[in-house]
Amino acid sequence: MATIKLSITLPKKVAEKVAIYSAKNKESTSKFITKILEENLQKIQRENLIKQINEVFSDEDISKEQKIFATHAVNQLPKKGFAW
Repeated sequence: MATIKLSITLPKKVAEKVAIYSAKNKESTSKFITKILEENLQKIQRENLIKQINEVFSDEDISKEQKIFATHAVNQLPKKGFAW
């Protein structure tokens, strides 16, 4: 992975916690911060995706269409269960 050098300013208490936790995990400060940032960025991406999906399904026309499709799909299932 390509890297860049980045200079940031942290509150002293945050920097101290980073030092403690990175030492406990036997990781460099850079690796620890990278891991935390990646996890939080993934969380933000998931939350944004869920928000977008919810916005789509909040549209009444789309919601009605999905209910019709779901009802039709359920009606296509075997009445006595699945063959597998």
